[in-house]
Amino acid sequence: GLMFLLFGIWGLVQARRDSRFLLLTAFTFSLANYSYITYKFVAPILFAIFLFVYRKSIKWKMASLAILIFATTSLPAFTSFAGISGGNRIESLLKISQEQTGYHPFVRLTANYLAYFSPRNLFFRPDPVRHRHFLELSTFYPILLIPFAVGAYLLFKKRKGELSGWLFALLLVAPVPAAIAADPFATLRAIPLLPAYAVVIGMGLVWFFDKFPRWRFVLATVLILLGSVQVYTALMVM
Repeated sequence: GLMFLLFGIWGLVQARRDSRFLLLTAFTFSLANYSYITYKFVAPILFAIFLFVYRKSIKWKMASLAILIFATTSLPAFTSFAGISGGNRIESLLKISQEQTGYHPFVRLTANYLAYFSPRNLFFRPDPVRHRHFLELSTFYPILLIPFAVGAYLLFKKRKGELSGWLFALLLVAPVPAAIAADPFATLRAIPLLPAYAVVIGMGLVWFFDKFPRWRFVLATVLILLGSVQVYTALMVM
């Protein structure tokens, strides 16, 4: 699902210059819809954002065909919600009423949404559910918090660029389906965030390598050693 979503996003970026790429996006986004419930939210929202932002520059004849392809090929994936199993699945996930959680729905949704931007959740503690994490390790190694902070700063500085705009869009949209679920922090449901965060961390690492060219080997070695030590320590604790 993530691969198809990324192909679709690449198609949206290319469609800025050639609207025919919207057909690729429509097809790959529809395929992503069949993999996991998260993509049924993220893909249509990203598609809608593109159509709105570039409504004056795209060829609407091609865009209309892409919308038709996406709608018809995705229809079976969305109609699965109408069945008993789909209804039970949604009911098991969407526990946001005050009677179920003890909090006002707005407070609960906001807290769940912001949890996916928390450095503590991303770099220092694992997913709360045992089968969704490996060896009690966090989603990213703690040492990566430093290049992440640098990358986030660089991304903000370049916020007017097209690539930065799409990264911001993915960062803002990807946590939405996970935030409305009952779990406070579910990495699997927010998996579309992974490539966006990886790019931000990569931007920070590139900055360090360019800033200290003579120390590239040392920096890379330190990162590898610290990561290896953390994995080894986790294995010994098991």
